[in-house]
Amino acid sequence: MKNLFANLFKKTSTTMIVSVLLAVVGWYLVVYSISPGDDIELKNVKVEITPPIGSGLNVVGAMDVRATVKVEGMRYNIGNLEADEVVLRADLTKLYKPGEYELDINAVQPKDGRYEVVSFYPNTVTVTLDKQISKELPVNYSSEGLTVPEEEYILGQYTLSPERVLITGPETEIVDITRAVVMQTFDEPLTESQKSTINITLYDRFDNEVLSKSRDESSNITVNFDVAEVTIPIMEIVEVPLTLSFINAPDDFPIEDLDYTMSNETITIAATEDIISRYYEVPLGHIDIYQLDLLENNSITFDVELPQNVVNHDHMENVVVNFNVDNLTSKTLNIRNIALLNLSPDYEVKIMTSVINNVNFIGDKEAIDKLSADSVVAEIDFALQEMTTGQYQIPVRIQVPGDDLLWAVGNYQVVVNVQEK
Repeated sequence: MKNLFANLFKKTSTTMIVSVLLAVVGWYLVVYSISPGDDIELKNVKVEITPPIGSGLNVVGAMDVRATVKVEGMRYNIGNLEADEVVLRADLTKLYKPGEYELDINAVQPKDGRYEVVSFYPNTVTVTLDKQISKELPVNYSSEGLTVPEEEYILGQYTLSPERVLITGPETEIVDITRAVVMQTFDEPLTESQKSTINITLYDRFDNEVLSKSRDESSNITVNFDVAEVTIPIMEIVEVPLTLSFINAPDDFPIEDLDYTMSNETITIAATEDIISRYYEVPLGHIDIYQLDLLENNSITFDVELPQNVVNHDHMENVVVNFNVDNLTSKTLNIRNIALLNLSPDYEVKIMTSVINNVNFIGDKEAIDKLSADSVVAEIDFALQEMTTGQYQIPVRIQVPGDDLLWAVGNYQVVVNVQEK
């Protein structure tokens, strides 16, 4: 063994390696045993700036202040010390009023004594304190060059979403903001509806633009909506016919033989392209033949009613329908012919009314002259009634013969007795 060590140290390379190891060990003993203290410099140490609790104030700007700090301590404690482990704070404890202040920066020494902050720069910071307030403003729309071809289209009422915005920031800045505006420029007339997403711009009372934090990181102003959706409806103008419908007409009644005129037969309306394509007419309403006593009143007025999404371009409020009664006359008959239709085989019906008195007929003079009570039938259609037992009144439908211009005016009933078989 003794010879082995002797041979190893006779080699030059072995001697060099051992010498280096001994030097490192010696250095370590000197540094950490004989002279263990040291100092280091840390950069980008964040300065904490927090307003006093309950003051109602906020720090405006100067939120990300960084300092260069020199610390001392044992090498094994500070050798791996990071900047975020060192705490610097601005002293705001006695500030309760808005304003601009130059404040001292204080170092917070660690409780475990691992290191000591001996110096730092800067050692002061200028901050502005102000109350944080919010203000709600309506969003206004402004356009330039917004037109439509006048004879074919009309411009509908634009809509905005959102209609209002909430801005938040320092009181001294917020009080001066007076407007929130969406602006749009058009190069040519519009022929179809348009939906756009546009930035909301804030202006102060001097008409200067105010940038929010979303547009400029240095701004102290925040807004809950940065953009608005603008919808501009473009309405196409079309002319469509006005129409009438007739209900409760007798079988084979010649509606086309009714001689009437309308104060207006067409109407000009406007609506967006998706709606106007579905409009081929504007119905005025229904005329009930049973109630059409033209010898009493030969004129009927209808109000023009359109859906909210359709514009009455003519501003037409009503239409008057006038009937020509020169060739009409009337006749009153007592009707005995009463027919039962769609009677259930499970029931027995007895008609208690033997005659329907004073049925008023109106029609063409030639048809009225030929009309007799024997040719008229009063029908009871049980398909239109709920079948119940007992004695009660039930409506009848008066049917007149042929296809002449002739009809009964008024509502008539008979009494029936219904029993189960």
